[in-house]
Amino acid sequence: MKNFCQGVKRDSGGQALVETALVIPLLLLLLMGIIQFGLIFNTDFILTNASRAGARAAMLGKSDTEIETIVEGAVAGLDTAKLTVDTTPSEGSRSYGDPVTVEVRYQLDLIVPLFDGILTDPMPLKASTTMRME
Repeated sequence: MKNFCQGVKRDSGGQALVETALVIPLLLLLLMGIIQFGLIFNTDFILTNASRAGARAAMLGKSDTEIETIVEGAVAGLDTAKLTVDTTPSEGSRSYGDPVTVEVRYQLDLIVPLFDGILTDPMPLKASTTMRME
């Protein structure tokens, strides 16, 4: 007795096309999510380094304007119009041994529109560093 399925040739090209059409949007969403969160973490890393550079300048006795210039120089690649630098205490009230804090805030625009429901757009990021005056 001959097997019934031996002589029948099946074409699975249509099935593969449907599976690909279902999987590609999920893969693209995953890829865009990886890119978006990579940009968020990269910006946070840049802000942390900029706040350290600003705190080091404040620790050495620089003025608030010089601290802001140093922080803006440390955030290469970011829009400085969206950047806010706060130094506490103010320039006139710092003295030897006192802690000085430099806080850097930035508003990061999201590039993936699908994440608007999950994350705020623009996303507020903040880094702060405290050092003692020398």
